[in-house]
Amino acid sequence: MKKFLIILLIFAAAIFIFSRSKDLIIKSLVAGYLSEVTGTKVDIGSFSFNIPLQSVTIRGLKIHNPKGFSPAIMADLPHIAVECDLLRSLPIKCTCRTWISN
Repeated sequence: MKKFLIILLIFAAAIFIFSRSKDLIIKSLVAGYLSEVTGTKVDIGSFSFNIPLQSVTIRGLKIHNPKGFSPAIMADLPHIAVECDLLRSLPIKCTCRTWISN
């Protein structure tokens, strides 16, 4: 019984840590990928990936211009929100229910 409680506690801690850190991990992956694709610096203020609601929210997305270009920032998107219906659109594409960009 004691072994079961320890395993359950470790499992609960792992879920808690993953739920807290998943947005930071995905944010750094997205910023790195966008930087690689554009060849410029990309900043993301905040990133939220909500699995139950199947939504992504990005705040403070800034894509910089390459060196020598003016102005310094090519694109400044303060708020992007996307809601997808993943189950309906599997396996090929994502069907977006809502797309918000300010």
